[in-house]
Amino acid sequence: MKSNDIFHRFLNAYSSFTLTSHLNPDADAIGSVAAMYRYLKMKGKQVRVALDVQVPLNLRFLLQGIPVIHLGTQNYQEQSQAVIVLDCSNKRRTFFEENCEIWQKKVLNIDHHQDNTRFGHENILDFNASSTGEMLFDLCYEGRESFTAEIAEAIYAAVIGDTGGFRYANTSAKVLNSAALLLDYGLDVSFLNKQVLEKTTKKALGLISEALSTVKFYQDIATMQVDHTMLQRHQIEPKELPELVNYIRSIEGVDIAVLYLEPEQGLTKVSLRSQPHLDISTVARYFGGGGHKNAAGCKITGEFLENISKVNQQLSTLERADKT
Repeated sequence: MKSNDIFHRFLNAYSSFTLTSHLNPDADAIGSVAAMYRYLKMKGKQVRVALDVQVPLNLRFLLQGIPVIHLGTQNYQEQSQAVIVLDCSNKRRTFFEENCEIWQKKVLNIDHHQDNTRFGHENILDFNASSTGEMLFDLCYEGRESFTAEIAEAIYAAVIGDTGGFRYANTSAKVLNSAALLLDYGLDVSFLNKQVLEKTTKKALGLISEALSTVKFYQDIATMQVDHTMLQRHQIEPKELPELVNYIRSIEGVDIAVLYLEPEQGLTKVSLRSQPHLDISTVARYFGGGGHKNAAGCKITGEFLENISKVNQQLSTLERADKT
């Protein structure tokens, strides 16, 4: 059965839905959830949104007017007939435990990550898509009346988040054609690009300056470190930080960029980026994480510097392919 048929059959089968995505949601996750919420409401459905409490400040505008259950701040009770999980490769990347009642409902899994475990009762997967936002455009767009301006804005934000504003290798002619149709809804592209890709705070700027002083180079690898004491010193929460790894990914001669972040003592969050000829997701999966070929991540418990050493060692064994 075609993806569009699966999608619309699932939506037509139920009157109430819960939407969720992965921990530490990014622009693709938040934009996709916001777009799906507004699309379902337009169809007359009852919709709940359940997200990690760590929603980045620069993306909260996408959720304006959307009631959100912030997981981690209150107990969760599933009250919908069905669940749609967006932009998430497996159950472990959500906030919900394996035995949570949410998994007893019918689950539609919509995702573009290559390591997706097909955990849904229905799975719509497109590993060639730049983003889940692009997938939602394909699933929902049937002409000018398909979207409202708010839906178009959310999908556009999702797409530019995962394509880096159409700068990454996953930008295709199809993506650009879809974006052109979204612009017909009168989007403020300047605002969206600045808000999603560039917005930062004065506190974050101070930390960025210190973080840049930690940059180290190992042949074709560049690393940056932000430990817990740095966060405390600048009185900043991890959700307030921009994509710090992007500050080092474009340095001449760098094929792999790594950010080591210690959001709390005993936990290391690793963000990995690579040039198109390298598959960095294998390293993320080695440590229990996942992601895309050129953008992946993982979380590791233990002492910060020891975790850095472990990941650096694994990176040194990564097979290098020819730059073609």
